[in-house]
Amino acid sequence: MTRTPLRLLLLDPNFVTRIALTSRLEATGFMVRAEKAASTAARVASGSQWDLIVASASLPPHDLEAFLETLTMTDCKSILCVVVEGDDKERPEIAARFKARAIPHPVRPQALEEFLAPRAGGSQPQEQAFFRTA
Repeated sequence: MTRTPLRLLLLDPNFVTRIALTSRLEATGFMVRAEKAASTAARVASGSQWDLIVASASLPPHDLEAFLETLTMTDCKSILCVVVEGDDKERPEIAARFKARAIPHPVRPQALEEFLAPRAGGSQPQEQAFFRTA
């Protein structure tokens, strides 16, 4: 039985990180589209159905806030995630304000799948470590 790939939109301004994350997520079964700019990602998010939208820890907080605010003005029904590093207090506050999930860095693909388990009907049994990119 073939499982339908989960659709993930990744917002990360860093080219190398976008390539590395996309490669790693695709290897674990996600269908990924990566965007550099918050404005482009917001347009893509509102124009398609995504299971999960992930904003990376390297996105400046003001861009993160603008991105999430733009998504609230659309009919976006995706699960929103904000990657948070260490003792960062600003990102979890922004995530909470926009009802997004704050997830610790480094992110594990298994953790992303758990957010989607009710939608996707389960997750893969083995967790694979995700490498640190900062």
